[in-house]
Amino acid sequence: MFTAVGLIEFFYKQSLEGMQSFLTAMTYCSYSFGFFLSSVLVSLINKITSTSSKSGWLSNNSLDKDRLDLFYWLLAVLSLLNFFNYLFWSKWYSHDEAISEKEEAFFTKENVNRDGVLV
Repeated sequence: MFTAVGLIEFFYKQSLEGMQSFLTAMTYCSYSFGFFLSSVLVSLINKITSTSSKSGWLSNNSLDKDRLDLFYWLLAVLSLLNFFNYLFWSKWYSHDEAISEKEEAFFTKENVNRDGVLV
């Protein structure tokens, strides 16, 4: 959730006119899909790590009996893989100068009143 504001600002500055609302909606849809996948991940980890004689890492709802340390190490590895995925895809991104020029033209003196407020 720390990236929500930056992601929405990125979509507003780097998208075509009229696509900002759609991309904001897609951002929130991706969050809800991520929340759903996190609950699936917890269930899947519980099922994989449980045996007939031993319960899973997260099945007891007890900080003393659960193996939260192993679960958080797994999350750290997944986050590291996600970071490398980000680095891989970010190499192809290039800043759109046409949108920046359009943005600069919008914030000219004609659109800002004497108090510095956008009109």
